[in-house]
Amino acid sequence: AVKAAIAWNTIGTNDVVTFYQFGRSLQDHGLEWTYVHDISFNHPPLTAYFLIGIYKLAHLPFLRENTISFPFLLRFPGIVADLVTVWAVFQIAKSAESKIPAWALILFALSPVSLMITGFHGNTDPIMVMVLTVATLAAIRDKPILCGLFFALSCQIKIIPLLFLPIFFFYWRERRLALKFIVPTALTFLILWAQPLFNFPIAFAKNVLSYGSFWGLWG
Repeated sequence: AVKAAIAWNTIGTNDVVTFYQFGRSLQDHGLEWTYVHDISFNHPPLTAYFLIGIYKLAHLPFLRENTISFPFLLRFPGIVADLVTVWAVFQIAKSAESKIPAWALILFALSPVSLMITGFHGNTDPIMVMVLTVATLAAIRDKPILCGLFFALSCQIKIIPLLFLPIFFFYWRERRLALKFIVPTALTFLILWAQPLFNFPIAFAKNVLSYGSFWGLWG
């Protein structure tokens, strides 16, 4: 509730403005043009589709009349994602039979860092963390197909979770279930990356797979 109140009454950081500019560029020029002309847009296609969607919603007369703005629409999914993450962490603790006290989970849920990042800052990181945490929960519960699906979805928000691929792969390989993990992972990547992979792979690789980085500066 506090995060939602902050998101409703503030614009957020310059990241919100940047995402708004991304949304406008994607709406006006499309995904390929945005990749080619803006190296800072290093997000996979699913995030692009999300930004187009909330950009359109923010300009609907009904939403504008009720002061539901782009900054709020950007941050609200992350607020919901934080709730799911807290639930997933609690379930992981139960599955692992860890004796984590309730007050520790409450502190995790009320983290000031989370409050500022999700409620005020304005980015897609909380959604990525949520999906990756759910993938971890699926792994603990021995569900390789769901683990592969949610892991692949986390990589559709930002490419960074791809670094966890070897960990998940060897985890399932030890249990001789690697194929059940790899197939849904690969299919999800193929379906959601189809547009850039088959139409403008070089721009996609430069911006997303290389994370928009270039020599001499931090990515």
